[in-house]
Amino acid sequence: MLLPELHLADWRPTKDTLHLYCKILGKVRLATTPPRNHWWNAPLYVDVHGLTTRRLHHEGATFELAIDFRDDALVVRSGDGRRESLSLVGGVPVAIFDAEVHRLLRDLGVDVEILEEPFGVPMTTPFPEDTEHAAWDHDAVGRFGHILDWSDTVLGGVQRLVPRQDEPGACTSFGTGSISPSRGSPDGRAAMRATRAVPGTGATRS
Repeated sequence: MLLPELHLADWRPTKDTLHLYCKILGKVRLATTPPRNHWWNAPLYVDVHGLTTRRLHHEGATFELAIDFRDDALVVRSGDGRRESLSLVGGVPVAIFDAEVHRLLRDLGVDVEILEEPFGVPMTTPFPEDTEHAAWDHDAVGRFGHILDWSDTVLGGVQRLVPRQDEPGACTSFGTGSISPSRGSPDGRAAMRATRAVPGTGATRS
């Protein structure tokens, strides 16, 4: 399978903006899920349109947040059928994205407090103050989504080589942006050996 080219220098502004978007969604997921080994409660997951928190629970409600690469949108869905979205076309500053995430969750009655600053990345401006990162290149994001889809498929194959998996498919660390198989082996070394058995996975620990 031929993957699209995606050179870091060509989409760095969009990559940094998307990374910060993912940090905000990941922090919401972190605030609404119980701790699990390997931080499996914290990642975002690949879906058919982009990245998703999957189903979350808070204050008796069920909801999901997703970044839709195809339609260039933040999408919030609730278990009772409500759907809200924020267009990302042309780029949305991180400060506005953060405010809109909380507004949409508040409208659904499920807003949560998060630590409003990035961690572990060169960008250090608190989310509510970050008006610098606002790039959105639809083509680059689409190519990234294609690579994520391929990675999810390959890393799902890795898991079949490892006994006792707890989580299917690949997950994306909202902290580092790395793509990893969800490893459930009682022996982490076995998982790493299986990863190395599949050429070109580029799997990394989150």
